[in-house]
Amino acid sequence: AEIVQLTRTIELLQQQIQNFAQDENQPYRDEIHKQDAELRELREKLKIAEAEVERCRSRAITAEANLISMQTQFKEFDVIRRNMHNLIQELKGNIRVFCRIRPSFDSSNVLRLAGSTAQGQEKVNISISRKKSRNHMFSSSNATEYDFAFDRVFGPAASQAEVFEEVSQLIQSALDGYHICIF
Repeated sequence: AEIVQLTRTIELLQQQIQNFAQDENQPYRDEIHKQDAELRELREKLKIAEAEVERCRSRAITAEANLISMQTQFKEFDVIRRNMHNLIQELKGNIRVFCRIRPSFDSSNVLRLAGSTAQGQEKVNISISRKKSRNHMFSSSNATEYDFAFDRVFGPAASQAEVFEEVSQLIQSALDGYHICIF
C-alpha cells in the first residue's frame, strides 16, 4: 500500500512538474509563435523586395543599352553635323572680310557705300573720301578716295547681336576644332 501511495505521489508530482513547465513556458511559446509569424511576414516582404530589385536591375540594363545606343547615334550625328557645318562654311568662303562702320565724329571723313548691304548681296564696296590736310597744298585734288570690298558690312546702327549672329558660325567651327581668325 505504501508503494502504491508513493507511485501515485510520484505521478502527481510528475503531473504538477509538467503543468508547471507548460505554464512556465507558455509566455515563451506565445513569443515564439509571434516571432514565427513576423519572420514569415518579413520573408514575404523580402521576396517582394527581391523581385522589385530584379525588375529595377532589368530596367537599368535596358536603360544602359539604350544610353550606349543613343551615345553612338549622337556621335554619328555630330560627325554629320560637323561635316555639314564645315561644308556650309566652305561654300560661304574660307576667307571672308567683314566691316563694322562706327559713326563718324570727324567731318573730314566722308563715307559712301557703293553697292547694297541687303540679304543676298555677295560683295559690298565702300569708298572712303578724306579731305587732304594742309600739308598737301600742292595737290590738285581736294580729297583722297579709298575703295574697299567686303563680304558683309555692318552699318553704324548694327547691334552686337547682328555681328555675333554672323560670326557665331565661325565660333562653332572653332569649337569643332577648325582654325579660325577674327579681328
